[in-house]
Amino acid sequence: MGLKEITEAGCIRHTKLRGRKVKKVAVCTGSGSFLIKDAIISGADVFITADMKYHQFFDAEGKIIIADIGHYESEHFVKNCFIMY
Repeated sequence: MGLKEITEAGCIRHTKLRGRKVKKVAVCTGSGSFLIKDAIISGADVFITADMKYHQFFDAEGKIIIADIGHYESEHFVKNCFIMY
């Protein structure tokens, strides 16, 4: 199951894929463009967030894959990350 299916996103806008295995993922629900540099510093291979503007994709500078899954989708799928007992 891929990111599109997990998040139920109709479309995922992303930067160029890097052709290597993803080991670490950074996630910010809602609008997370202000965290691009932090995601890069953390060593993440992919940063999943929403509401990226066209020019903000260039902030990745080939250092990280940015995946914009949509605002609603980024907040909606997080509930699946928490297991209720």
